[in-house]
Amino acid sequence: AFFAPMIACPDCGLLEGLPALAPGSSAECSLCGGDLERTSGRSITAGLCCALGTFFLLFPGNLLPLMSVGILGMQNQNRLASGIAMLWDRDWLLLAALTGAFALVLPFLRFGLLSVVLAMVRLGYRSSWLGPGFRWALWLDVWAMPDVYLLAGFVGYFRLIHVQEMTVKVGAGGYCFLAAALLAMLSRAAIDRRTVWRAIGPEMEMPNEYKTVSCTTCDLVQPLARAGQPCPRCGARLRPRKPYAMLRATALIVAAFILFFPANILPMNTSIQMGRPVTYTIFKGVHEL
Repeated sequence: AFFAPMIACPDCGLLEGLPALAPGSSAECSLCGGDLERTSGRSITAGLCCALGTFFLLFPGNLLPLMSVGILGMQNQNRLASGIAMLWDRDWLLLAALTGAFALVLPFLRFGLLSVVLAMVRLGYRSSWLGPGFRWALWLDVWAMPDVYLLAGFVGYFRLIHVQEMTVKVGAGGYCFLAAALLAMLSRAAIDRRTVWRAIGPEMEMPNEYKTVSCTTCDLVQPLARAGQPCPRCGARLRPRKPYAMLRATALIVAAFILFFPANILPMNTSIQMGRPVTYTIFKGVHEL
């Protein structure tokens, strides 16, 4: 006997048959209750429009002034690249390189690649690189997030406007970056990943007596004999369950829990203001906001 085309739950790994859902529907895992697919408010066209809008808005957001700061009659316009150059000139080479990669290069790469993949899926073109391309676009999501950078900009803006005799104005680049960050969040919410994966390559039917392995990127189910080989849909390496995964995860969670308290209570940095050291903690920043 054969199941319907199957996927493995991305949260618990349970194999489940999942037919294509009607618009406005949702499917949950019968074991852990996690979302398998949700079509309400999801659209490849909407995701494409938001991704394209983000990509094009990143150009003025990075080239035009983010904000201008005036003090004692002097004006200074700040751009993203100028901040990276300042870090580099002050020998913060690693921080400058990471800022340039995460805030400048990767957002262009992420949303440019996502736009191309969604456009080809929307127009019905199928190419062998679509699966790996969509996989890289999804993987870059956690490293290229303009909305996170925008939050850091809000914190800096809040602190500057409370400095006496200093005027701060948001520039055209700042408004473009704000719009790009909002569209980035909308693109993340609008994309139905399952529909995109099905358009790139359908799920497979597997005999119920087969031992299987599932792709951790696109959830495609394959025979266990293919473990260690590339996924035929997205190109990621198919891997069986990690040994001692529960033990390792528990150790990391305990360590993170222990470090959470000093990380929030102890000072993150110290600056000298009017000859006096001023310390900043996460709790203090939240209280000021």
